Amino acid sequence: MSFRTSSGPWYGDERRLLRFEWSARNAIPGLRRRLVTAGGTRALAYAVAVSVPHYSHRQVEIRFRLGVDRVPLVAVDGPESPHRMADGSLCLWYAWDPRAMRWEVEDGLLQLVCIITEHLFKEAWWRETEEWLGDEAPHGSRKDAA
Repeated sequence: MSFRTSSGPWYGDERRLLRFEWSARNAIPGLRRRLVTAGGTRALAYAVAVSVPHYSHRQVEIRFRLGVDRVPLVAVDGPESPHRMADGSLCLWYAWDPRAMRWEVEDGLLQLVCIITEHLFKEAWWRETEEWLGDEAPHGSRKDAA
């Protein structure tokens, strides 16, 4: 897989991409990166197995659609929850929340995986107790939340 090193999206610059991945590559065994095409849309995709504390392992795919590069689409195997988008992807934060409550590309891949793991724990807890641990926001289209 080759990436250019000129201006453009963060994933198009090898140095920025490596900085984005660095901590995750050192902390997550088996992390894989690939380019995928689905429904005519190309994406940079990461596949990772996540261990949800006190629950089970889950298979996660994180996709950054090329051209729509700052908001990931996160797909996970396993049961649904009310904190998913209409397409089944995880609703991890509200797009209009303050910066401190949202993930940004500059936070890196490891931080995103930590947020996903926390979300999957909350989903598992909710399935057992019907109590959501944490803040909740409106759900709807991908434009409404991320």
